[in-house]
Amino acid sequence: MSQTTTIQFGKAGAIRFIDCADIVASVRDVFCGWDISVCQPDQNRVSACVTRDSDGWTWQSFESYRPRDWDRIPPKNAIRVLTDIHEAILHWYLAAHTETLCLHAGAVKIGKGLICFPARGRAGKSTLIAQLAFLGHRIFGDDVVGYRENLGVSLGMRPRLRLPLADGLKPDVKTFIRKNAGPTGHGWHYLKTTSERMAPLEEVCSVEGIVLLRRSDDVQAKLSPARAADALSSLISENIIRLRPMLEIFEVMHDLSHTKPALWLDYSDPLQAAELLQKEFG
Repeated sequence: MSQTTTIQFGKAGAIRFIDCADIVASVRDVFCGWDISVCQPDQNRVSACVTRDSDGWTWQSFESYRPRDWDRIPPKNAIRVLTDIHEAILHWYLAAHTETLCLHAGAVKIGKGLICFPARGRAGKSTLIAQLAFLGHRIFGDDVVGYRENLGVSLGMRPRLRLPLADGLKPDVKTFIRKNAGPTGHGWHYLKTTSERMAPLEEVCSVEGIVLLRRSDDVQAKLSPARAADALSSLISENIIRLRPMLEIFEVMHDLSHTKPALWLDYSDPLQAAELLQKEFG
């Protein structure tokens, strides 16, 4: 007999899970501060259905965003399913909150305000943010962060590190990451930190700086001024899930890039980089 569980993700939507006990058991560990609850399987409230069968998983959407590549590259493990749920819920949330822009960026509160790291994948955002969390700073996101009304907004998505962990991490940082493990496996490791080090969904903070990452081998960590144009270019290119007119997005990002200090961070050692940022902004 099939086992069916329907989970409501706040006001973003609900997913029905069929024979997905491992996914259901882990899904709360991917989100922070979300109102996640088991509800009655009312078809009118369900945005999608995820089913486990002998060949893997299938995803059926009901007039809602569907994760990429499920037909072309079906998921072969539970971690991939979780990361795609993470992606879908983000789209549903932003569709209901079009006033919130979404940056492909990391963001950490250091001192009195938020430092934003707009950057593409494999730029080192998650590793650097895990290092900053180890030093006691508060994470607003390692891959996506919201922005509205001149404030950074936590989207309540826990950091996700690639495995194996980066060589540059010190043993005590790796221990910290492993002790704060969320769902882990198949190349990914969710970081489930304490509430003091992770901002929940909808927590806001003023942005105090924009830091553009340049990671390379064998370089001492250093900060140097960046042009407002460099910051604007990065913010525009890393603005994702564009549900507002491009001109509006440009005006918001132009204001952010021209009113907040922008710096380049050249580094190879994440600890050096994190301590430098702590000294500069703390």
